[in-house]
Amino acid sequence: MNRRSAIQAASVAAVAAAGALKAGEYTEAKNEAVKLEGGWQYKELEYEKHIPEVTVSREEDVAVIDVMLKHPQTAEHHISTFKIYDENRIEISEFNLHPEISQLHATFYLRIPEGTGLIATSDCNIHGIWMKKFEV
Repeated sequence: MNRRSAIQAASVAAVAAAGALKAGEYTEAKNEAVKLEGGWQYKELEYEKHIPEVTVSREEDVAVIDVMLKHPQTAEHHISTFKIYDENRIEISEFNLHPEISQLHATFYLRIPEGTGLIATSDCNIHGIWMKKFEV
């Protein structure tokens, strides 16, 4: 195992140990939200949105990824972060949100090849982590 593979394996193990995800517990669905048992969710609640809306554009070799959501943003009920993961569920980037003053919109600029699969997540302090799988 080379150094990069070892680091990636350790990262996946650390995140899994923290309870955020469990390897192999998701359903593959291209350009659709997917669910991880006991972790990330994909089916919307009837009364409010949690799955991030993702739009992608390109500026030469850079993917411009807009993540947004319509959701309450109060101290009692809010989205705390948007994150981008690669297909191996390794975190690539994070955008932190303040409960009462942040707009639920983040733009990520990533130098990633066209056709790369990614996952965007939103973290609700009451309802947990919600995800959307997409390609750049």
